[in-house]
Amino acid sequence: MAFEFFEITRPKWKVHYDDVHACTWISGNQFVSGSKDNTLKLWQASSDPNPHITFQHQLRREGNYNSWITALVNHSPRGQVVYGTRDGLLGFSTVKSDCHQNDSVLNINDFRSGADGRQSICKARNQHRVTTLCSMSEFVPNDNPLANFVLVGRPKGIMCVHAPAVEPSRDNSLLTNEEVSLEAPQLTWSKDTHANDWVYCILPLRFTPGDRDIDHAVTAVVMGSKIELLGIQCSESSHASPVSSIGEMWSEDRHTVSKGANRAHIAHLERLNQTNPHWLSAACFDGTARVFDIERQSLVSEFGDSNRKLRYWQTMELAPGLVVSCADDGFMKLWDLRTAGGKRHCKAVGVSPLHSGRVSCMLKYNCDHGNSYIITASCPDKPHESNSKAQFRMFDIRKLNSSHDLESSFKQMSLSSS
Repeated sequence: MAFEFFEITRPKWKVHYDDVHACTWISGNQFVSGSKDNTLKLWQASSDPNPHITFQHQLRREGNYNSWITALVNHSPRGQVVYGTRDGLLGFSTVKSDCHQNDSVLNINDFRSGADGRQSICKARNQHRVTTLCSMSEFVPNDNPLANFVLVGRPKGIMCVHAPAVEPSRDNSLLTNEEVSLEAPQLTWSKDTHANDWVYCILPLRFTPGDRDIDHAVTAVVMGSKIELLGIQCSESSHASPVSSIGEMWSEDRHTVSKGANRAHIAHLERLNQTNPHWLSAACFDGTARVFDIERQSLVSEFGDSNRKLRYWQTMELAPGLVVSCADDGFMKLWDLRTAGGKRHCKAVGVSPLHSGRVSCMLKYNCDHGNSYIITASCPDKPHESNSKAQFRMFDIRKLNSSHDLESSFKQMSLSSS
């Protein structure tokens, strides 16, 4: 049995002019996208009367080519979207319901410590890159001091930044890029590894209120193709500091990488709470995705393609036992973890229509009517030579959520350019 993807229309509207590197929800139906074209854009998804996505506002205008958006996260305690750039800028954008916005920008390169100064031999323009962002508010109560921190992944380490409180501008202007005085970031962790093994992902796992007013958080951190478990503690003084490494959960055996294949650099981590609260999935650059057991620190299963040069960008849990992936080949695939049958390899049970290029981001949209949709972002390999540019597409998955019948279907819906 297999899921089927029925294409209704192929949207032609250009949502960005280059790769979409990240998308994040900021409210029930509003999300922000960040692109290699240097812009941040605010969108609204709706299912009334028909599923569509509407452009609302451009939050960041085109700028220096080296300052494109590399990471995004919703930081709920401050009501902010936090974004990182290729040249080491960290922006905190407060967006109100009427699309009015206030920004503060921090150049985290001004706070490089000796440990953070470890240079990789990657391209010089990537030395200061913000590789990933993690808001501690994702799993810590908003009234806890730890919730105000944002963890920033760099090519060779992690920095901990206390988010600023950005007040509305006096004239309520649409765009303000005011340089504000922020607390100096603290380096929480750094490690010497292979030259291009950057910190690609930071995923909160556990939060434990501690004794003596010191709370502890456990995070999974990806350094290249290795997953490590780290602890972070926070006191009432609102200062975060490192706790010694808890252990290594998984590491690729580089001696087993076949000639011509990509290394298993991990681009994305996702908790599989509906399937098993102790499991997480990892999208890898070697044409596979892997499922790990956090408690046992072991590999549970894996799925993917025979093409070991295919990069998987993201996985997302749709229902118990069902995970969708997106990759460079322009397809979104649905995998049934239950088909592993005691073995490590599970099977694909559905493949989407071909997108215009690599599918780099996915969002799950649960609308007010109880229906669920997947929003995908894709872009051709050479957007400047193509007429299609980056696109959003929306898929209907309501039947999947109302039944576990494997004959359920996905229906692609049109994108409104209004």
